[in-house]
Amino acid sequence: MSVADGNKASTKRCVSETVSSDATSYACPVNGRPCVVLEPLRERMVEDLGHDGAADLTANAVKSGLPCGSCYVGERDARSLGGLRLGKHERRILLATQPPTDDAAYEIIYPDGPSRAAEEANRRALKKLESAGLVQLSRHYPSWDRLATTKAGQKEPEWFQVKRYGSRYNHMGRRYRSAMLTPLGGLVVERYRDELENGKPIRWAKHIDGLPKDVRQPKSELFRQFSLWVGAAVRWSGFSAMFARTQENRERANQRREATKRFLAFVSEKAEDT
Repeated sequence: MSVADGNKASTKRCVSETVSSDATSYACPVNGRPCVVLEPLRERMVEDLGHDGAADLTANAVKSGLPCGSCYVGERDARSLGGLRLGKHERRILLATQPPTDDAAYEIIYPDGPSRAAEEANRRALKKLESAGLVQLSRHYPSWDRLATTKAGQKEPEWFQVKRYGSRYNHMGRRYRSAMLTPLGGLVVERYRDELENGKPIRWAKHIDGLPKDVRQPKSELFRQFSLWVGAAVRWSGFSAMFARTQENRERANQRREATKRFLAFVSEKAEDT
């Protein structure tokens, strides 16, 4: 067995000793221990949603619902910023992206020009910021309103409108790369805005000690953030019931919605009591 294989085996043993292999469990990617948000909720989740429903909710939460950026993951990423260099594209993206407030939305991140080189530079900068834990990425459809502006005050560049409406994908619809700041990204923009806006060197030592402490939130806030995501799951169940094709599917969706609402009430209580 190679050293790498041995390390992988050791990691697996560590996780298996601390976290159940049940599909309703999740191990923190930083320390391998049970998730500080999901684990205290797991018993009630299974009670309200059943084992299969709890497993589905857990899987979806792991993909997009857990407040990892305000927990150990955000703290780890903050400690790793010391050697990060931000070029003009990374700075442009950070300044054009919304902070992670409760009503924040993803912003489509346009290249600074129509050329392939500009597209590639934009793509590389987005991936670099994602790897550093400063943004989270998705894909969204652009607005059909050419005069519309985003919450960050952005408008579609004219060159993008011309290129988009001339594309063969226009009538079928095409999603474009979008981004939103992570909690750590929000702190970086807040504390280094002058450097980001004016092209000054980023002196990470200026705030590097405070970032890990400030990005990690207490459990009450983690539960509150998770409750917002569960609330969205409740609304999604409502849409599923509304557009169900059969009575059986409609009833099943309504049952799932009511069960998720009960679980949401428990999560909200946990946020207030913790």
